Amino acid sequence: MTPLKPLIGPETGVIFPQNGMPWWYPLGLTDKPEPPSTPLFRLADRYLAYLSPEQIIGGSVYSANAMIEPGVVQNNSPNRNRMSIEGVTPNCRFDVAGLRKLLDEAGISSPTPEGGIRTIIWSKLLLNVSISGLALVTRNEASISRVDPDLNVILRRLLAEGLLISKAHGYPLDDKVDAEATIAQIPDHKPSILQDYELGRPMEIDEIIRAPQAFARAAGVETPSLDFLSAIATRQARGPRALRRLGVPDRYGLIASINNSIFIVA
Repeated sequence: MTPLKPLIGPETGVIFPQNGMPWWYPLGLTDKPEPPSTPLFRLADRYLAYLSPEQIIGGSVYSANAMIEPGVVQNNSPNRNRMSIEGVTPNCRFDVAGLRKLLDEAGISSPTPEGGIRTIIWSKLLLNVSISGLALVTRNEASISRVDPDLNVILRRLLAEGLLISKAHGYPLDDKVDAEATIAQIPDHKPSILQDYELGRPMEIDEIIRAPQAFARAAGVETPSLDFLSAIATRQARGPRALRRLGVPDRYGLIASINNSIFIVA
């Protein structure tokens, strides 16, 4: 965060688009159950040393990409790229509608988030934790849970558990997440968390898998499938293969990123 300090003034807005549960989630949250206390949310202290909550714009990106080689990124979701943005507090001081217009003009769909940005965050998180999570632990493309009948059963269980978690925290999504339509549209694509694992990069285990598990425990929601998935994914992040690729001695613990936000200064 320190290198960004010279770029940020009182009139600067910063967009944080990222996968999974974002660090800013508790900011300005009202009339909802209190989120669990996690290291992820404690990152707010670092950001708020330079930013006020009114300067923060939350974002969620739907875009399937793969790095072919350094400097070359292949987009695997042409005409289906989307970025939802909204101020994380009701009194955001920036023209978010104008930013959405700029994204639309650039060919990136940016509709007004129905139900607010946290509804969008939960909707995507359910897909991340289930589809991407299964792809990670089986080391397959996301479509493996569509074509493999046994994994398809697990996928449906994970989606059902995710719906219970989001509902318990004030975001019912039963009318927004259609399991059949979701499964039918799963692409033949390696999700970013699997790409990170294969390339020895820090993995978003905390944001994508452990965060919803923490929300479930805070609400007393039983999630046997998620718990099993989390145990395997966490083991992968700790495993010697991932550690060696990062040049980290095996004695160190979890290698996972909880600070993988993309900054766009507006």
